[in-house]
Amino acid sequence: TPVPQDTSPAAQADALAALLAKLNVSKAVVVGVSAGARSAVELSLRHPDKVAALILVVPALYSPTSPVSVDVDPGNRFALWAVNAGGDFAWWAAETIAPSVLIRFLGVRPALVAAAPQAERDRVMSFVRGVEPLSLRFSGINIDSAPELHEQSLADIAAPTLIVSARDDLFNTLPAAEFAAARIPRAQLVVYDTGGHLLVGRTQEVRTAIRTFLAGAGLVPSNH
Repeated sequence: TPVPQDTSPAAQADALAALLAKLNVSKAVVVGVSAGARSAVELSLRHPDKVAALILVVPALYSPTSPVSVDVDPGNRFALWAVNAGGDFAWWAAETIAPSVLIRFLGVRPALVAAAPQAERDRVMSFVRGVEPLSLRFSGINIDSAPELHEQSLADIAAPTLIVSARDDLFNTLPAAEFAAARIPRAQLVVYDTGGHLLVGRTQEVRTAIRTFLAGAGLVPSNH
């Protein structure tokens, strides 16, 4: 998708609202993952009638004390170079020869993935492969990678809200998750000790947490 002139979370939220209107969806459960949490929050603020509930997963939101960031170890410097160069071959070569470099770049400790069941290892590698072709994605990656320097009006969110993060997320989303949970009225916060930015090994637990949250909000049957 071509990069629009206005890439702000507010503009993205307005585009999402227009999409819901086009699809004749009057209200939806909105899930924002990583940098997508910013536009999900803006949708809740700018178009509250469209949001039945808000779920923020490893949210790359504002934190006044410890911002979301990328670890600058040598492997990540290589991955950042590949992204900024639009280096399709470099990404493919790392995926083939040194996938742990790209796994760390996605915010997960490689050792956690190595110890995970095969299904989880496959899921993580699907994320790695999903970045290809890098040359067509690097503009969007750079937009998502921009730090969130301003606090959004979190206290004005009216939708039931669930926030999920992990203590070992290498993108450091936990402080932002805790900050948001403290300001969004009645927000629920779920924190896992391990899982990284992709919540490795937590798939079923996250699904259960979301089902329980939605049932509590009256959006699905409690025995669903």
